Amino acid sequence: QEGLSKRTSWRLEVIPRIRLIGKGQKVERGLVMDIMESGDAWVDAGFERWCILKRADMRKGRVKKGQILEDLEVHNVQERESRGREFFGTKTDVYVKWRYRVEQLKIGDEVTGTVTHVDGSIKGIWVDIGVMRDGMLLFGQTQGKFRGVDVKPGMEITCYVLDIKQETGKFALTMKRPIGTLRPDDK
Repeated sequence: QEGLSKRTSWRLEVIPRIRLIGKGQKVERGLVMDIMESGDAWVDAGFERWCILKRADMRKGRVKKGQILEDLEVHNVQERESRGREFFGTKTDVYVKWRYRVEQLKIGDEVTGTVTHVDGSIKGIWVDIGVMRDGMLLFGQTQGKFRGVDVKPGMEITCYVLDIKQETGKFALTMKRPIGTLRPDDK
């Protein structure tokens, strides 16, 4: 590592170099290198090139330049033709997610999320609560104005973790308050 600046050699020590395998690959840690105008971030996750962390794929809140992120996952790898000033040819864009792991959820946790998809064939609503994958809210577990057909992608909802399948990473949600989880103002 002779000839490298102190900053670069520090980055190489903190972020180990790894080979890109593909979608779903777990990455132990990444370093936020820059923030784009859109709020997306360039992250050095140890691959040949920096990754893109979309604002929607971040945990709640924003990241800062120089921040070290733990528990990343490769979300998508896209090849595209580039005709930019500095580079001609095929370019590979790597997208990562920085989310909580399903193992961090507990049954009965109150969570807030965004509806990503409504599936009438299985009578379910997919909700993004900031975990690596979306949770399933069955129509029968909804309450009030959230009755299947009235729910649209982009809506914010509050619900509770009903069930967790640790081996698959899947989890179910409910809008019905679990017994024993009364708020102080519910007395």
